[in-house]
Amino acid sequence: MDADCVKECQAPNWPEHKPVCKDTQLEMRLEHIATLVKSLYLASRQETYDAHTTKILENDRELVLYDNDNPISKKAGWFVDFPHHLAKTAEIRDAATCYLVCQDALALFHDIIAQMLTGLNLKIEEVELQVKNPRPIKIIFSGRAVPQYNTSYSHYILRLTSPTGKMWAIDSTGAQYGIHKAFWNWLEYSQKNIQTMKDILPFGRNRLFQKAISKFNGVGGLVYAISWDAMIPAEAAIKSWEKESGHTLSKLIASSDPEFTTQKEILVDAVRQAVKNFVDTADYTKRVQKAHRYDMLNPGENARKTAEAKRLYLTP
Repeated sequence: MDADCVKECQAPNWPEHKPVCKDTQLEMRLEHIATLVKSLYLASRQETYDAHTTKILENDRELVLYDNDNPISKKAGWFVDFPHHLAKTAEIRDAATCYLVCQDALALFHDIIAQMLTGLNLKIEEVELQVKNPRPIKIIFSGRAVPQYNTSYSHYILRLTSPTGKMWAIDSTGAQYGIHKAFWNWLEYSQKNIQTMKDILPFGRNRLFQKAISKFNGVGGLVYAISWDAMIPAEAAIKSWEKESGHTLSKLIASSDPEFTTQKEILVDAVRQAVKNFVDTADYTKRVQKAHRYDMLNPGENARKTAEAKRLYLTP
């Protein structure tokens, strides 16, 4: 009998209750994983922000972001202070943080997610989908005639399945579409948020895809290379938190409130500060200039190689 179960479950018909209790405990851990990964990703993304957003407007359901895409306006050739002052609500802030980066949380935090899921006996899949009735984000660039929309792209989430057949979804970057919960029952998520299921991939494919692209010459590769560079101090901060707190990530997700919330906030703050310190000392100016020159001399190469990488890693 599991000591963590409530008294109502510790009944004469324990064999019938046991699977339900196990799923209940598992759900708590998975919800904590989803909450933590989303918070860690948003914090690190805000500190490595690279879009010079000068204005955010709400037009009915549509969110309109104005982006000054002049590279001269960026720190160290790449970074921009996140526009906290332009986001009127936490939901707008989160949407502005993760627009057009659907795959990043799955890729960058793959190893951390895998560490927390170890031993939970779950089938883990990456799902490519088209969002149903998304909140659109329109991006108006200062140097381009045509705006860009987040709804033009696929979205990626995790699907988790237990031995009992129960399924859940983890969506770390759904805020850009108006999906602000990170953890869902799969049936509820699919009914409310999925227009079309495109592909189901093994866990880790987005990591392989972005690792491959990060090695490309040109700006298209540098985008991902910088993100992976920032993960080095982020992961070091997590290890330092484990040592100083006496926790592990596995222990953290198994803890109840208020311990989970308290330690989560400490950990997220530590990762944010570590990434901020990285940005403050980095200088990508020469690499950015070199990447732009490469693209000018090799037009179309990045698009071709990215398409090849998609066929290799993002096809079942």
